[in-house]
Amino acid sequence: MLKLDKISKKAGVFTLSDIDFEIGNGDYYFLIGQSGSGKTMILEIIAGIIKPDSGNLILNGNSIIGLPPQKRNIGIVYQKPSLFPHMTVRENIAYPLKIRKYSKNHIGEKSTFWLMKPGFRIFCTAELIIFLAGRCKESV
Repeated sequence: MLKLDKISKKAGVFTLSDIDFEIGNGDYYFLIGQSGSGKTMILEIIAGIIKPDSGNLILNGNSIIGLPPQKRNIGIVYQKPSLFPHMTVRENIAYPLKIRKYSKNHIGEKSTFWLMKPGFRIFCTAELIIFLAGRCKESV
């Protein structure tokens, strides 16, 4: 379970104030709002990219407010793909496993697994990301 407890953050003239909600294990929630309403800021606070000014984040009963992003095991995917243009498709897929120091064998198996999925097979070449069309980048 993830619980946001009175999360507040001021950024310039924008302020998030006393955000409270809980997401149970296995539940799906959507953040819906106008542009500039703080949806991305909330997600970045949860992921640890932004530190809130006050409040607490509790994941499975433990506060994660002081944990850096890489220790939270929480990901964030932006609407615009953030890929490494100097890497191949395979290298982009493998990167999160590499920084978590998985074995080369494990990284190779998982990368191949995802590249063999329907919709990815076309990307099995060593093409650099910069040569892929927009929709193809979203798939990666």
